[in-house]
Amino acid sequence: MASQTGLHIKPQLLVGPVTALEFIEDVLISGEGPYLSVYSVERTTSILTEDVLSPCNIHGFRKGWSTSSLICVFGQKSVRILHLVKDHARYRIKCLTDICEFEDWIWDVAWVCVKKGDQNSVLSLALCHNVVLLWDWQRDSVLQRVTCEEKCILYCAKFVGQSWDDLVLAAGTVFNQVIIWSMNGQKDGQDQQVVLQRLSGHQGVIFSICFDPRTKRLCSVSDDRSIKLWQLTCTLNKTDNKMSDSAGYDMDEGDITLEDWSNMEYTLINTLYGHSARVWDVGLLEHFIVSVGEDSTCVLWSYEGKVIQKFKGHKGKSIWSLAVNESQNLLVTGGGDCSIRAWPITTTLTGASEVTEKKLALPVQTGSSITHADDFPRSVALLGDLVMLVMTNNGVLYKYEMLSSNWEVLMADTRYRSYSVLATSLCKRFIAVGNIHGDIKVFYLNDDALCVNQIEKSVYQGKVMNVLWLTDPGTDQCTKLLTSGSEGNVILWNVTTNADNICDLVKYANVSLPYCKQRWVSAAQYLHEEDILVCGDRGGTVHVYDCSHNGEASSPLQSFPKIHGKTGVTCICYHDNYVYTSGRDGQYRQYVFVDGKLELMNSNKVFKGLEWIDQLLFTSDGNMLILGFHTSYFVLWSVTHNQRLFQVDCGGGHRAWDFNLNQNIARFAYIKSGGIVACEGVVQLEQPILKPRIHGREMTRVVHLSTIKGTTCGDVHICATSSEDTTVNLVSFSHSSAGVCDLKVQNRLQGHLSSVRALAGTHSNYTPTSDVTRVLFSAGGRAQIKCWRVNVFSQIANTQNPTVPLHDVDNKMVSTEKGSSSVMKSDTVLLDTKSGYRDIINSEVLTKDKHNTLPDCIPIVDCAVHMSLGEIEQTRTHCSHAMSKALSLSISETRNVKDESTNTYSGVPTSTFEHLGSHMLGKSGKKCYKPWKKFQYNPNPETRYMDLTALTASMLDATMPTDLHFVAAACSDSYVRLFCFNEKTRTFNILGQSAFHCHCVLCVGHKIVSNKCHNSVLIYSAATDGKIALWDVTQIIRQHVCAVVLQREENNVLFSTDSKNGSAYKRTQHMNNSYLDLPVPENIPNVDGSVTSISDCDKSHKHVNMELNVPKSTGTSVISQTGSHTANNTAKWSSTSHFDLKVEGIDMGDPTAVFHAHQSGVNAVSLKHIKDDWFILASGGDDNALHMTFLQMAAPEDKDGLLEVTVTGTAVNTSAHAAQITGVHVLDAKHLLTVSIDQRLNVWQLEDDCTQITLMESKFVNVADVADMDVWSSGENKYEVAICGVGLQVLSITL
Repeated sequence: MASQTGLHIKPQLLVGPVTALEFIEDVLISGEGPYLSVYSVERTTSILTEDVLSPCNIHGFRKGWSTSSLICVFGQKSVRILHLVKDHARYRIKCLTDICEFEDWIWDVAWVCVKKGDQNSVLSLALCHNVVLLWDWQRDSVLQRVTCEEKCILYCAKFVGQSWDDLVLAAGTVFNQVIIWSMNGQKDGQDQQVVLQRLSGHQGVIFSICFDPRTKRLCSVSDDRSIKLWQLTCTLNKTDNKMSDSAGYDMDEGDITLEDWSNMEYTLINTLYGHSARVWDVGLLEHFIVSVGEDSTCVLWSYEGKVIQKFKGHKGKSIWSLAVNESQNLLVTGGGDCSIRAWPITTTLTGASEVTEKKLALPVQTGSSITHADDFPRSVALLGDLVMLVMTNNGVLYKYEMLSSNWEVLMADTRYRSYSVLATSLCKRFIAVGNIHGDIKVFYLNDDALCVNQIEKSVYQGKVMNVLWLTDPGTDQCTKLLTSGSEGNVILWNVTTNADNICDLVKYANVSLPYCKQRWVSAAQYLHEEDILVCGDRGGTVHVYDCSHNGEASSPLQSFPKIHGKTGVTCICYHDNYVYTSGRDGQYRQYVFVDGKLELMNSNKVFKGLEWIDQLLFTSDGNMLILGFHTSYFVLWSVTHNQRLFQVDCGGGHRAWDFNLNQNIARFAYIKSGGIVACEGVVQLEQPILKPRIHGREMTRVVHLSTIKGTTCGDVHICATSSEDTTVNLVSFSHSSAGVCDLKVQNRLQGHLSSVRALAGTHSNYTPTSDVTRVLFSAGGRAQIKCWRVNVFSQIANTQNPTVPLHDVDNKMVSTEKGSSSVMKSDTVLLDTKSGYRDIINSEVLTKDKHNTLPDCIPIVDCAVHMSLGEIEQTRTHCSHAMSKALSLSISETRNVKDESTNTYSGVPTSTFEHLGSHMLGKSGKKCYKPWKKFQYNPNPETRYMDLTALTASMLDATMPTDLHFVAAACSDSYVRLFCFNEKTRTFNILGQSAFHCHCVLCVGHKIVSNKCHNSVLIYSAATDGKIALWDVTQIIRQHVCAVVLQREENNVLFSTDSKNGSAYKRTQHMNNSYLDLPVPENIPNVDGSVTSISDCDKSHKHVNMELNVPKSTGTSVISQTGSHTANNTAKWSSTSHFDLKVEGIDMGDPTAVFHAHQSGVNAVSLKHIKDDWFILASGGDDNALHMTFLQMAAPEDKDGLLEVTVTGTAVNTSAHAAQITGVHVLDAKHLLTVSIDQRLNVWQLEDDCTQITLMESKFVNVADVADMDVWSSGENKYEVAICGVGLQVLSITL
């Protein structure tokens, strides 16, 4: 349908599965939906992106013969011819034809020669129903149509040959066969081509076929997870030497004639199994076979059937495409996780990851008093690349030179017999050895690894449990030695050396470990600037000590009991202002120091099965490497690349071992069966990633968090996305002038047990140093909900303080520089340099001055669950000192005010996150026998959170606490649940719940409604029964806020003496809060769950406004299609209620209003305030219908402030889409958007009489299985629309 006047829809970004790849000279082209992208492999950057095949998805590229820049792009039923033009260093795409559509799905395309010298004028097309077309693309004419006698549907096809006369098609059928037939062969009686050969053997349909004309090998892959390799042999005897099998001649595709094909024999020479799921594609190289499949694995095979290497960098279900460069030393794959990864390959059959092993035996020195033939190694350490240290059972310390195979005795002491501990420093200059008698020896080595000095001290009465060298963060200088003795006695030593290479140990601090079964230090890190020691014991607890106190052994400032289970902390390190710990529980955790205390931010698992993490390493480019054990294998894993770099079958982690990595050479030494094994291999640390991944499975939700304006990259939008892969991503994208929309994954939030189906967020004031702070809630399967704090930092351009470049974020942690204030398009940000306040107000809220003096009656704030989070906040927060120096910034009001922002930001805004808390339904009341776990849950696998909406208490009343967040959840068990999350205590409480719907609740949202007396909170929910319910939860929220505030003030009462009468009185703060003008329960709940009676207290000393009348509840009214509806607030919230903060939800009663809008499930609801007390409620459901209800809502004083809802009219379009509607958003009083599974984004206009809905424009979107839509304003009459499903697409709409 043609666009209406002024309406314009422009696609801005598409992130989807990479379905086609091809090398064109020194660049790589990819197909993502209808977009063709050009990448520089050398710089691993995107050069150009252009829509060339819309609305079809690109499935393949075919290069022309004479020039590789002539490209045929095909996908689905369409074909287009392009020319990739290179003007100096710039590329552009020149379209030579329009998009040409054919009768059927196209499986393969080949350039063919009909007559000599005419190479690039004709194409052959293989169609889905085994039909071949000969097409003249210059004249857009089908010259010939050829059919085969086999009429079945094809799942794949591959042309072999360059001449039309000798062209052959190898096709994979639905009957598990590969059939080979020619376009010009023998025909049957119906003028159809006869099949030349049928290859059987697969147990599933054929997905891909590849043919190598030089070796005459044909390869097929199938649904049965197998790869079959066939050898073709020509039995025709020829007198010339054009082709001779016995002579071993190689053939080009043009050398195999139709006569040769008619005399071919086919021999199955190998069947390969190595994929754990279906195999999608295969390629035949000179030395290797390469295959990709549904298991997201790229496998490199030898022709003998041996697996050379497995590349597992992709996440999710599938790798869809592959390409190999002309020199066959670089393999590129494109996956369903939307990423493009390059894998260097070698020409040797051993592969790049081959590990060489060398077994060593201790030297036997007969006649020696300390060295015996029955001696065996106890400890091993690598001292650099070429030196190994071995401590034996007889107390001998050997130094082994790997190049010369020379053994040297550094120490031979019988006091170190039978028991010893060994440690080497990171700088490779110091060696420490401890024994059972409490002695330690320290060796100082020079640059040639020669011992120049040694000292010995008696430290403990009992044995030395462990010795550790501690390195100052950011340097390789080892200045501290930690020794751990019996009874938890830990000593920190200063290590000093003088000009004569004389070293000495000076006691620096003495700390004591709390009692536990295994009371010694297993890992530690000293922070020089803070003078803090962070150590972990063998019992799995992390302790924090202040080392500034001299004297007796100090106790820990903090402890994290059993945070790594009960099997011990294995590593503690410091990187980029964060502390990291790891353990044998299979997790590594990230901490940050806040106000001198260590706070846990995140916990992460590496991959399933890696339960033993032993060490964390960070490379210079920020790549996190993990050393651990997976079953019997030692594994080196790259978190950034999601790839196993190095592995050795050593037998498991219960042995002495050491690892050293120098550039790309990895060395691993371990002890097994009384012998020493030294291993060496090459690792690929720098894997080229042309495009980072976003999600491995389908996306379920997208939520806009913020927009940073005025950056050098343009407006940068920050969004959160969730997926079936159990992760939540924080992504940023911007529109560049070069036509490339750059999307970056800032952070990956992990921790959900099942798929994440819902996201919601609110503002937060807990991090004033960040430019934008959000509290993000995520929920999904297993009835699990999590809360995160997201901080967004923008960087103001400053020539004196250049911006620190951000690492390409494909990892989990991102370091940021603290910058100045950011700007959201939907917010107004005011920085007052005098007062130090930052005021964020909604763009629709009128202000009297820059200090945000609100009018008496605040207009209604639109904060539905799918609205921009920037349209919510009405509060004031303090700024940091750095922020108070920033310039005053303002953004235009959404419609009417010109944008006056003048600041320019340098670089891409960065973000950090912190996990605040989580909640699961079904918490068990049984005694927990694992004290290192906080709670023992019995999760209900049947209950899922389907949708969330969130608001802060300050949105209801500006004087309410900003750290109380209220979350409404739509649950699959038919309940609507209302939670409160306390950002200060990081706890969840269920305030209320209702099973009114009696069906699975699909969506939920909220609206702040302004009344003359007070604001109201309205929650709307919709379920599979087609009903939409409205809930007034104002009293529930106010009661809880009152209880929390009273409890806080009870805990913060200041006692003093009245100077006049000498009596004691209580003095509290914040006595003038208007939100306390509400009923006070007789029993005040405490935060710890106890209840305090106020009958013994003088209410006049509490609050002067506690005697106000309680709003009384009214009777239940029956809901009709038109008329007035009143909420039924039950007596559970009256003044006699016992409001316990730990009660698992109170029945919310009946809803305020109910509408039966759809015949089946309601997937999306949008509630928009129009003017005064008029609203539009729009919904879309599984019945393909769009339903609009016009409401009038008010809270008259004679009804005690309870909302009344009146239906004034309806408008329905029963066939708004061809499939179920999954997203609805009301833009204004006249326009709304809908999106559906039919991949259509529709713009609707409401007629003046409000009885009809007219379709203005329908836009095809390239996201399959559309799950959600979010919309936010980007200017006057401009909107950004984000649509997610199998991919993510962003479009701009101008009305």
